[in-house]
Amino acid sequence: WLGNYTGKSIKNLVIDSWTTESMGWQGALLVSEAAANSTYENITIKDSVVTGGTVRNGLAALIGIVRTTTVNINNVRVENTKLLRNSGNFGFIVGRNENGTVNMDGIYLVDNTIGRATAAANAEASGRGVVAGETTGATSMKNIAVLNTTFADGVTVLGILSGCLKVGDDGASAGS
Repeated sequence: WLGNYTGKSIKNLVIDSWTTESMGWQGALLVSEAAANSTYENITIKDSVVTGGTVRNGLAALIGIVRTTTVNINNVRVENTKLLRNSGNFGFIVGRNENGTVNMDGIYLVDNTIGRATAAANAEASGRGVVAGETTGATSMKNIAVLNTTFADGVTVLGILSGCLKVGDDGASAGS
């Protein structure tokens, strides 16, 4: 949908039955890279497929990667959606937070599947999470629900909230 997004906000959006395949450094159904301070709220993604066969930096349904910017994500629902990848960082909301600030509140993930893009692929990466992949910047998560997530094709994740939480200069935190 949107590559390097420099807008201020995306609100009140429903994405229904979309399929995308990302082949670059990062990819997503909605925003490949959040490149400016922005807000995403009241967004529903359902019955969709996000494939990132060769994506390395970040793959997600909402935002592939957040870099050195502040992103607020409120009231987002992802349901009955598949995230298929062979390698790299992944999560349904943010694939990778690279030294940015991500504030999440009101995230609802239900009846989703994480699997491989191709059966023979080795999907080893540090940032394998359900909500967020790799988090190296400041991340706040509040009011998160993850229900009935299926891990197919032998895929494993390293964490439900974040696959790899690196506490560095900016720190990171997770709430309930």
